Amino acid sequence: MLSHLKTLDLSHNKLVSDSLPLFIDMRSLTELNLSYNQLTMLPVCTDCKNLTHLLLGFNKINNMENDYFLTLTKLSLLNLKNNKISEVSSNVGDLINLAILDLSDNELTDVPCELSSLFHLKSLFLGGNPIKTVRNDILQDSKRIISHIKTSRLDYHCQNVDGGGMSSQESTSEINIDKYKLDRTKTLTLCKVINIPESVYMIAKEAQVEQADLSYNRLHVVNSKLFDITSIRELDLSHNLIQNLPPDLLNLRHLVYMNLENNKLETIDIDFNFGHLRELNLSSNKFQQIPKCIFHLDNLEILILNNNDIEEINQPEKLVKMQKLTVLDLSNNNIRKIPYELGLAQQLHHLNLVGNCFKYPRQDILQKGTPFLLSYLRDKLPST
Repeated sequence: MLSHLKTLDLSHNKLVSDSLPLFIDMRSLTELNLSYNQLTMLPVCTDCKNLTHLLLGFNKINNMENDYFLTLTKLSLLNLKNNKISEVSSNVGDLINLAILDLSDNELTDVPCELSSLFHLKSLFLGGNPIKTVRNDILQDSKRIISHIKTSRLDYHCQNVDGGGMSSQESTSEINIDKYKLDRTKTLTLCKVINIPESVYMIAKEAQVEQADLSYNRLHVVNSKLFDITSIRELDLSHNLIQNLPPDLLNLRHLVYMNLENNKLETIDIDFNFGHLRELNLSSNKFQQIPKCIFHLDNLEILILNNNDIEEINQPEKLVKMQKLTVLDLSNNNIRKIPYELGLAQQLHHLNLVGNCFKYPRQDILQKGTPFLLSYLRDKLPST
């Protein structure tokens, strides 16, 4: 029977590591919550290969074994808040799908360099650690600390890209593509490019590329040839100058991840018919409301909309109906009022609303975590 279990909540008990059961033969498990216990070690869950959410906050864990994450490659949320961790596992980079990592209130003395391998990381919490190498105001801002890590990574990345990276001064005709490597890795990576020749897209199409990273360029318009590569499952167009999304984008019907962070987008004028999309990053653009097309993404799990110009949470009842949405980041916008209906979105594991204009809920409510916040909002709903 346990082999079919998908969610297991053992939080708020007095469990200790020595008596904790081994989570074996639980291959269907996607969510494991062991928060608020007395664990000193990470739980044994190497068989839980479909695990996406692991909640271990408020324990006494003091060590992260180096090979612990080798089989947990589907993990998207890892909460280790308020433990005794002083070092991060060297194999944390194996968490290729990790989007949210909470290591706040531990005993870290430096920003772990291992985190630079987490290419999909969107929310990182390191506050409350005795870190002296980075200013405290940066540590308290998830976006800024990730940017700090990415900047360090980018210096290396742009010198070693597999697809033939080049500086913005070089001619695009000088791009050299290693066809063999492209065919083997299924990954196209180019940075610091103003224009990308059509021949690059043609070669990538022949190789049936599944990951396309065109971040940190100066692209104003995306060449339609990119959307002929229908095998793409992960698309990163972040840190460009894109103002509009073309209808041809819909050709990428297999997308599971799309990053449009830090562009010039104000609206999305196309229907997002991406039935497989699980993660969408629209942070640091110019949206004034949540794009309505997002409400139709039935399989979306992670929605990042921080650092925009959003003034209200429009149509909260539609957010409530997005039953697979577990992460919603609306921090650092201009939201003046939080609709109480949002409290009905009990599927949310992480709701970030800090850095907005509203007075209520107060900051002390926000700091108590998502479950408490959602309960607070529900309690404010008028009784029927």
